[in-house]
Amino acid sequence: MMTKRFTTLLVLLATVAMTTTFVVIPMGGGYFNFSDIAVVFSGLFIAHFLGTDKPTNLFFAFIVPGIGAGIADYYLGYTIFAPITLIAKGLEGTMAYLSYKKRGVLHLGILLIGGILMAGTYFVAEAFILKDLGGIEYAIGEIFPTNTIQVIGGIIGGRILFLIASKILKNEVTA
Repeated sequence: MMTKRFTTLLVLLATVAMTTTFVVIPMGGGYFNFSDIAVVFSGLFIAHFLGTDKPTNLFFAFIVPGIGAGIADYYLGYTIFAPITLIAKGLEGTMAYLSYKKRGVLHLGILLIGGILMAGTYFVAEAFILKDLGGIEYAIGEIFPTNTIQVIGGIIGGRILFLIASKILKNEVTA
């Protein structure tokens, strides 16, 4: 049981890392990617297949997407952003996890809050780290369209991917 759970978490971590690393479009001081799809998917997947009854799963919903995306930052040469990414993507994954048992507008609202927390984390970090490129002005420029597209795409894509996976697996993955 523990091996299946650990393997599931590592596969999710690798999915976030690979999606972030290999599906990228360089932009300005960073890059546009599709990691948010994998982040939202991971949070929902952990809640559904590993359960919401164990506090450790909430921790994993934070750490798995955070480390996965942080590894990608390191690999792509954006090392300074890796700790920020851990927090940003971790918050987004956590909110996806927390949205799992909610329905309708509340579910989507919690996912949107996760996206706002992710974008807000990067906004604050970019305002300080990239002050030579314009600081706050640069960070504002990143919100539209880059972060906005990533948030909306992550919510839509992550939910679709989760619905497909849950139909295919039909609760075969348990921990």
